[in-house]
Amino acid sequence: MTIRAKYAGRCAVCGGAISVGAKIEWNRGQKARHISCPGADSPAAPAPESNRRAFSRGQGYGGTTYSIGERIRDRSDGSWWVAERVSKTYIDEDGLSFGVGDESGYIYRASARPATVEEAAQFQAEADAREAKRLARKSADARLGELSREHMCGTDRPKLDRAPTGTVLAAWLRCSWVRDDDGVLWHIIDNGHDGDDWRANNAPGAVVIRVGPTCADELIALAAAYGE
Repeated sequence: MTIRAKYAGRCAVCGGAISVGAKIEWNRGQKARHISCPGADSPAAPAPESNRRAFSRGQGYGGTTYSIGERIRDRSDGSWWVAERVSKTYIDEDGLSFGVGDESGYIYRASARPATVEEAAQFQAEADAREAKRLARKSADARLGELSREHMCGTDRPKLDRAPTGTVLAAWLRCSWVRDDDGVLWHIIDNGHDGDDWRANNAPGAVVIRVGPTCADELIALAAAYGE
């Protein structure tokens, strides 16, 4: 329905600003959008039915409701789409037959228009950047695991009253690498939980191993990728 905006915001279609008092299209549970997006050749009206594509996802498969303006990628051909109409239906029995992913739950649907060339390029660039980060983190995670297993074999384990403190260069699961104020690099393994073998500890609640400084720069680089 068409209303006047009570609050400033952003259009779900073009991302442009919506001023207080401006006429907008809004429906409960959906994001506001311009009646006519600034700079558009025509009003922000739904695309013709022939140009639309239907999408759905089930709550039981981890699906969530679509929103107006949401970008959707069709995995079958790699094309990008923008949701213009959304709905949800609750299935109280035999939900697996309807794609809910469970005996009962919601099936979420969206009717979407094709993304413009500019939108598709932007969506793809952002997706590529996310994938690059994911792969970098996966690689860093694997390397940190290798270093942790390598350093666990170290025999330089002095008896300490407490675990060393200083600059944490990297962390992986229950392990961390700390460079103390004297520049010494330590591999610290949290080992103070119920079920842990406390006999291995050489500091309260931890196994502490002194390692060489040669991997410090690599640890810093790995932490930067792993932490993204």
